[in-house]
Amino acid sequence: MWDGAPPFRADFDYSRDAVLRSIEGSLKRLKTDYIDMLAIHDPGEAIHFQPGEDPFARSRFKEAME
Repeated sequence: MWDGAPPFRADFDYSRDAVLRSIEGSLKRLKTDYIDMLAIHDPGEAIHFQPGEDPFARSRFKEAME
């Protein structure tokens, strides 16, 4: 199903520049020049954390909102 898909690497960077790069990449992949909506997934929660670690200790919410 995903044969020939471009390489993908998760990058948890919510800075303005990173978001703009992500949007540009999406526009190219979608072969369009506009998007209707942008969703930022889980900036307030850590996705990868160790047992006993506070998942909110590495929150990226403030960075995403700036």
